[in-house]
Amino acid sequence: MANIAITKRIEEPIQNAAQVTDGISTGYTGMSGFAQFRWPGTLTVDLGSSATVYCIRFLLWDKLGQKGRQRDSRIYKYRLLTSLDHQTWNVLFDTGDTGSNGWQVFAFPEGTEVRYVRIHGLFNSANEAFHVVEIEVYDDKNPPALTAECRLEKTISNPREQAETGDAFPLEDKVRGIIDQIDQLVEDNKAILNPDPFRRLIAQLRTQVTDITNIEKAMNSIRREIMDPVKAELESSGRFSVWGFVVGIIGGLLACVSLIVTLWPAIIKFFQH
Repeated sequence: MANIAITKRIEEPIQNAAQVTDGISTGYTGMSGFAQFRWPGTLTVDLGSSATVYCIRFLLWDKLGQKGRQRDSRIYKYRLLTSLDHQTWNVLFDTGDTGSNGWQVFAFPEGTEVRYVRIHGLFNSANEAFHVVEIEVYDDKNPPALTAECRLEKTISNPREQAETGDAFPLEDKVRGIIDQIDQLVEDNKAILNPDPFRRLIAQLRTQVTDITNIEKAMNSIRREIMDPVKAELESSGRFSVWGFVVGIIGGLLACVSLIVTLWPAIIKFFQH
């Protein structure tokens, strides 16, 4: 068995998309050898059919494509998700407030059924683009060893522990679309406008979209707090449990309070701009 992501289709119309599944993870430079898209955004590999996967790993640009170069100091923040039906997505990993570059390796000792593999790029400390050199997906318990340093390695025993419905975050996606339209409008009219102040504003808006992402992530957490106890009770007993409903509502209220306390500074900051 081998890397089943080679030559597979990337769904999004991102720059140099084919390079992320071309099987080449060396020789990249600051200008070539990687796919890129503006963050926040997604890169989704369609494997063509479902498969039992034991390892997913990908290389985030780190300036080490040519020997003798020092690793770049930038960090990327992202989420890794998989799906069978393109509707329910399993959140395998979330960098949260931390991040890194280089090889990111995720192992599944018991295997997990996958058709779609998605990198949800949330942040790059260096610029507005998210850069992926290569992504590999193995249906073998013993994939070939890396010849480069592994910067992050995770073993995931229960890949379906955290799931969400829909594609990424709807509100974030809509706001990002509006920003892109403003950017295009400025570009189309730069002959009669001074584009510099508009571009500074657009850059600031793109950065602040991460506040919306954090809010939507927290809302997803609240949804799970409210719905999961009720769903579990219904599945186990086949009937509606008042106790399970009450537990779910209490959990949801506590999560709401926690959300407000945690995100209040970010909400204030977002609406002040």
